[in-house]
Amino acid sequence: RPGGPGSAESLAGSGAEGAGRAELRVALHEFRGMEPEELDLAVGEVVTVTHDPERGSQADTNRWLEGIGEQSQRRGWFPRAYTAAQASKQAARGVHEDNPVGWAIPSDA
Repeated sequence: RPGGPGSAESLAGSGAEGAGRAELRVALHEFRGMEPEELDLAVGEVVTVTHDPERGSQADTNRWLEGIGEQSQRRGWFPRAYTAAQASKQAARGVHEDNPVGWAIPSDA
């Protein structure tokens, strides 16, 4: 993963902070970091992306992102592949037992 907390890359920020609208992601899988700078994720946790070194690139879905976990309020790096894009915090809070990641369920389902 790119530099950790306090690195030049991390402190410089990226499009997520500078774009005016933060990217939100929701954890699809539990993740337990192996390094202090990695962010632990629980299924359904919403993360605000603060740094994406390859923003705009869809080619590498296995890249790492830096963000802040809404529940833990911790900042750290996490694997993008463990998360999915989330439209809003309100949508993410719609998480419930039948819909663990808060995705919209079509009415004809």
